[in-house]
Amino acid sequence: MIGPIVLLGYFSYHTASSVSEEKAKLSGMNILRQLDTQFQLMVKDVENLSIFLIGDDDVQRYLSAPQRNVVLRTSIIVFLTNLVFSKDYIADIRIVPDDDKEAIAYSQTPGARQPVAREEAESLAGREDKTWSLAAQLSGASGAGQTMTLSRPIRSTDHYATIGHLTISLNRDALTRSL
Repeated sequence: MIGPIVLLGYFSYHTASSVSEEKAKLSGMNILRQLDTQFQLMVKDVENLSIFLIGDDDVQRYLSAPQRNVVLRTSIIVFLTNLVFSKDYIADIRIVPDDDKEAIAYSQTPGARQPVAREEAESLAGREDKTWSLAAQLSGASGAGQTMTLSRPIRSTDHYATIGHLTISLNRDALTRSL
């Protein structure tokens, strides 16, 4: 009687173990698919946001104007403030003109970015298409943090010449938290 009970117990344990392992694998794969989908949605959202911003009338007028326009600049900063605070995974948004006009930047963390250095503007000027860069440093009052940054040129809607560059930085810590 002990022999069949031991065999039945071993068989039951082995079957339950196999079924549990398969369920755990399926659950893990489903979680990974959901994370991938969530990350892809964030990336697509940022790319769509960048397309919206480079075609925005105020941004186009500010970058195309021969002189600095404080009213347009203030309007754009208010708009960027709303965008940045509506999405916790956006660390900052920067609009860098190709000429000598002042750059526009807004960040989640006050004081996180210093004004755009001329070297940074020149490094952006060479880019002709959108690019993603990883592990760029953002320094601020709360310390340094890592970001993923989308950079793309802003072209005039009138003559398609490059008039500036847009960068949108994603806070890697916020992405990690959501994942």
